[in-house]
Amino acid sequence: GLIANVSLSLDQATLAALPDAQIDRLHAAFDMPGLDEAAKGKLDLDLNGESATLDLDVDSLKKALSGESFGLQAAHASQPIQADIDGTLQQEPLPGFGGKVSANVESVERLLTWLGQSLPAGQQDPGALAFAAELSAEAQKVAVESLSLDGKAVKITGIGSYDRSGEIAKFDGLLNIANLDLNVYLPPAGADSSSDESSKQAAKGSGAGGGKKKKAAGGWSEKPFKLGVLRRAEGKFSITSGPIAYRTVKVTESESTLTLQSGVLTTSVDKLLFDKGRATVNAVLNASQKAADLNYKVSLKGVASQPFLESFADVDWMSGTLRFESKGQATGKNEKEVVKSLNGDGMFTFKNGAIEGFDLAETLRNAKTLGGLESDGKKKPRTEFTELSGSYSITKGLLQNRDLKMLAPLVRVKGSGDVDLPPRSLDYQVEAKLVGSLEGQGGDEA
Repeated sequence: GLIANVSLSLDQATLAALPDAQIDRLHAAFDMPGLDEAAKGKLDLDLNGESATLDLDVDSLKKALSGESFGLQAAHASQPIQADIDGTLQQEPLPGFGGKVSANVESVERLLTWLGQSLPAGQQDPGALAFAAELSAEAQKVAVESLSLDGKAVKITGIGSYDRSGEIAKFDGLLNIANLDLNVYLPPAGADSSSDESSKQAAKGSGAGGGKKKKAAGGWSEKPFKLGVLRRAEGKFSITSGPIAYRTVKVTESESTLTLQSGVLTTSVDKLLFDKGRATVNAVLNASQKAADLNYKVSLKGVASQPFLESFADVDWMSGTLRFESKGQATGKNEKEVVKSLNGDGMFTFKNGAIEGFDLAETLRNAKTLGGLESDGKKKPRTEFTELSGSYSITKGLLQNRDLKMLAPLVRVKGSGDVDLPPRSLDYQVEAKLVGSLEGQGGDEA
């Protein structure tokens, strides 16, 4: 029999989830003729000056309410975004969806404006985005049969699966990034982040995290790692890419793989090519025992250091061709134990570069009142060098360097010291001296 045929309307309302969104008109209608029959719903509204509709069809309310799989169709239409869902929603034994999902955004900026939000200051409209996926769900197995994301600065495709039918869950996946310019979708460097800072302050003032273990001396946490999930699944996930841009770094091609087997997580970046230089990364996290065991190896060769350091470390005053090698091993049940057990070694070399904003030779001349070459006040101060290099070893969290050197016209720099990681303390000495030649790296001390 008839359960309900309901219609309601309202004018001038706001949404708690979107406080800046203004609803000028809303009309909702529901048709539910019986538990075993299809139920339909339709929503019409004017939100922030844009008209939108949402249609929802459920093939059986009885199935939906009793936890069975049921057919679901949903369609949203508005000028900022079109979205469709068509398939079967599985509730037990593993939540999943089988069918097609799609969304098309005409303009990211227009969509945010419609929702009462805005892009950060200085960021241009990322433009249109189109998302599509075909999914499947059967008992304990769910899968992404196909996935795509397309925009003016992004093209990504992928597939994946998850199988929980055995004692150990199985997963598999492949993601291909044909091209991606993150600068189009992220706020520009130095953009106002006051809203983020406000959120951080609010979280800090709310007392969130009460009762958790405090960080130990030196700032390293003693909270135990939760790695049990790594012992309950196994599989492989691969990522390949073409061009990727992030701030001033440009990746031309990459291949990386994540594998999980018997509680051992291995991350391998076998190919990472920049427009200048290359890198490889290998990290193995063994979580099969109570204490985690970490081994890592990182290599960068021929990398243009200034865009790399500026993008990932906010260091824009160092240039040169970088080579960096590092490997290490650590064991522990928490952050503090890992840092205290860290052993390893590494080296770095910057070739034919400069330190911007500081003229070491002129500073030394002035300190020794030697006079000589005068700055004309027009050139920005900088210390050019042909080599800046050093190596280090790490034993139980103590990093030691004994051979820092910089070779440059007019100056030589040597350095040595220790960085004790557990207490985060530094004991380092640097010696700089003038030499009597502008040519090469030779010359007597002035």
